[in-house]
Amino acid sequence: MLIHKEFSLRCSSAIVKTIYYNHSICLQSQNLRKLHTTSEKLSKFLNSFQRTQFSKIHFTKSNLIKKSLQEVGEDKVTTRDHFFLQVKKKDRETFLKILDTYDAHDTIRRGHVEMIYAAMKYMDDFGVPGDLAVYKKIMDVFPKGRFIPKNLIQAEFFHFFRHQECALFVLDKMEYSGICPDKELGEIIVTSFGKSSHVYKKYARMLYWMPKLKNINPHKLPDPLPDDVRELARLALKKMSVDKRTKIEEYNAEHLEDSIDKTWIMSAQSPDQRKLIEEHQEDKAIYVEGPSLVWLRKISITYYTLCADPKFYPVIEEDEDDISNLPLYMFGDPKPKSLTLKPKSVHEQEDATILGMCCTGTSSKDSVLSWIRFLRKSNPKLDQISVLLKIRSSPSTLVAVNTYKEDSTEKESSSDGDAEETKS
Repeated sequence: MLIHKEFSLRCSSAIVKTIYYNHSICLQSQNLRKLHTTSEKLSKFLNSFQRTQFSKIHFTKSNLIKKSLQEVGEDKVTTRDHFFLQVKKKDRETFLKILDTYDAHDTIRRGHVEMIYAAMKYMDDFGVPGDLAVYKKIMDVFPKGRFIPKNLIQAEFFHFFRHQECALFVLDKMEYSGICPDKELGEIIVTSFGKSSHVYKKYARMLYWMPKLKNINPHKLPDPLPDDVRELARLALKKMSVDKRTKIEEYNAEHLEDSIDKTWIMSAQSPDQRKLIEEHQEDKAIYVEGPSLVWLRKISITYYTLCADPKFYPVIEEDEDDISNLPLYMFGDPKPKSLTLKPKSVHEQEDATILGMCCTGTSSKDSVLSWIRFLRKSNPKLDQISVLLKIRSSPSTLVAVNTYKEDSTEKESSSDGDAEETKS
């Protein structure tokens, strides 16, 4: 490469000497037109020659750099993954020891970006996805003072962008896991990237917003979530219950003789919902919809709802600013219509009236039937109301349960060829 560069410089110097020589000859002959044309040709030739030589040098140098980076990158990634794959015992202490070993083994911190990406990749395997101390230890892998921008241009044009992207990836994982940073993590970022970096701006936004939004959810869940499925079902029903007087009860299907699935049932019902069942007309059926999903962080729970058709209340439009006819109902005048109407409860929605919710251990039809049988004890009106079970897993079947008879009989009736009716 040096020989090639020296040859191009000698050629360019020779061309420049030729230009000056022709220039002196043209001046002596006083032929200005010839001088102008000769200088233009030589200048064009010189520019094209230098451009081709520069492109050759640039391409050869870039190819060498790319080849070296590819070779080094593959080795670095494999060795960094090897730090976490060769360990048999995978826990928090081992994870921190691996990071300490890397810091002591390589004081120059070669391949620290690959090391951080590998550590983030195997955090779930070691069981430390929500530990703040582990994230601070990962951020501490970055060298100190090397990536701090020294002027405004470096700060605005993403100075050391590959390293800042790696640090932003770590902060994004913290934000997704719901981990709020502390002051010690901010000091680590300042010593590594400075206050003018994009990493510190991301840290400042997290430090401002995450404490504000941490307790904004009225249905706060315990951290960590319990492992018992029954407790998760209880938390899910409590989260969905709008009425604070909702009572959550646990039943066991083993106490029923007719039940097939001997599983647990978690039921949620409020006094207002029992009152709505008592006021429900006997000739109108109610139905059970499901299964639906409710999420507790990353865990989903299936539930069923006991619903009735929605009630439509008349809409009364009154002009509140009209004072031409003021009723004095305290002195015997008739009360306005807005005061005589019964207020709508929170369980009466636009699409349906919610009469109860439940979660079962098997989420099967028989477990839902067992739930309806348990509700008969606290809601005697269900003995005279037909209950339809609509299961989404098999939308072609429709099961009707009539509980007003003591004798259990079964009938099959064809409705469009795919409906089944049972009486109990």
